[in-house]
Amino acid sequence: MGIPSPSGASVWNRSTVHSILENPAYFGKTYTFRETRVVGKGSQRGHTRHRKTQHVSRPREEWIEVPNATPAIISEEMFLEAQARLQRNREVAKRNGRRAYLLRGFIKCRQCGRHYAGATSVRHYKGKTSETGYYRCGDRAHCSNKGYLVEHLNRAVWEKIEALLRDPDMVMTEIERRYGQADDAGLLEKNLDRTSAQLLNIEKQKKRVWRAFEITGDEESFKHDIGGIQKKAQALQQEKSKLEAALQANRKFKPTRNDVERACHLVSQNLKSLSLDEKRMAMEALQVRVWIDGNSVEIEGAIPVPEVSIASKSLT
Repeated sequence: MGIPSPSGASVWNRSTVHSILENPAYFGKTYTFRETRVVGKGSQRGHTRHRKTQHVSRPREEWIEVPNATPAIISEEMFLEAQARLQRNREVAKRNGRRAYLLRGFIKCRQCGRHYAGATSVRHYKGKTSETGYYRCGDRAHCSNKGYLVEHLNRAVWEKIEALLRDPDMVMTEIERRYGQADDAGLLEKNLDRTSAQLLNIEKQKKRVWRAFEITGDEESFKHDIGGIQKKAQALQQEKSKLEAALQANRKFKPTRNDVERACHLVSQNLKSLSLDEKRMAMEALQVRVWIDGNSVEIEGAIPVPEVSIASKSLT
């Protein structure tokens, strides 16, 4: 749009854009006590030792919200979607290396929750050199979960994806199972109203604590009181998000068999001719996640159909 950066440059620095994307003030949340100053190593000048200080981020639980300090210009939903996208970008980002891995960023460890990473083992034997690719848990120092040969796991996962997309019956079975487990919409709405009312009460408590702080200036009491309130608010906000997601899923249109067959055909018709990058794009679109737990490999994903995403049957 031709808008200059804060310094007046025509090109925006990547770190500046990243800071904007992660700043909660854009959806109306302003926090104090986000940073503290610490003494650096400093430098020696004659007989005087000058120590420099630097800003260091505090742990998230030590932040304190300043209510109604900043007007929101985007929704909280949009902000959270941006954070999820940033996190996913970090997981699937290309790294410098000699080898491309189909499942990089798609495999997670059931035992410790870390992502699996690709690695190459080099072997020298009788003057010949051979390389073998492995997927291993990213926390090899503490996690003993099993590693897999790259070619074997790539082939197994991709074959399962193709098989699923060619079997609408399997997809329909999973849809019916998940809809059968859906919570009653009336109960969800009742619980959502209760949680929203509790959050409004929390906001009133925050304002009372801030007024007390403005009068007394007692920072220690303020931090103690506001910290307890914020923990309650975070727990309630998480509960509200879960209830809203469950209610939205409950109200979604249930697809017909024709919808499922059409979606399966649309996604599967070109699978055989895809390049490695195109396969990765397809898996990202299908929200594929591969979970490894010992000798068990479980694949999860979703097939998009009109107005709904259908979670696929887990395959082991």
